[in-house]
Amino acid sequence: MPSRYDTIGNLTIPHLFLDVRSARTTGTATFERGDVAKKVYVEDGDVIFASSNQQDDRLGECLCQAEIISKVQLDASTEIVEKTGKKLGAVLLDLGFITPGDMTWGINLQIWRILQGLFSWRDGNYRLDEGPLQLTDVIPLRVSIDDLILKSIGGLDWKVVRKSLPSLSMVLSPSPDRRTL
Repeated sequence: MPSRYDTIGNLTIPHLFLDVRSARTTGTATFERGDVAKKVYVEDGDVIFASSNQQDDRLGECLCQAEIISKVQLDASTEIVEKTGKKLGAVLLDLGFITPGDMTWGINLQIWRILQGLFSWRDGNYRLDEGPLQLTDVIPLRVSIDDLILKSIGGLDWKVVRKSLPSLSMVLSPSPDRRTL
């Protein structure tokens, strides 16, 4: 299983994900900056799951901030999670606080938030470990990297974007196959 390790300053995170998509990579990208750690799981070039050690990136927080569940419901569910060891999503479903559709929507929001936060990083380290994924107890979703990048463009630092672009006098033409970009 090949691995790639580098500092984030040498490659912007959207560029890394475009490379992953283009190569149809399967594996885990781990990002670290100080005490913050985030992982993005990709399969055949698409993001299928993401995780983070930051409280704001957790599923319960995403659902609460989106007003799908209340703070009281989150606290009650978290208490059950601590006692039983069950996953928060399963507890929320069992208690009837969310529907399976809410769960899918919430996980998509969680993935998007984790990646949007990563796209603003200008320092830190990353490691891309290619190979079969070892995911248990997660709901894998297939999220297009192209869509994630397009949705996150508004939060990008345009000075950084400009540095990564070729000369403005360059003539562009359509690619016959977008997967080879």
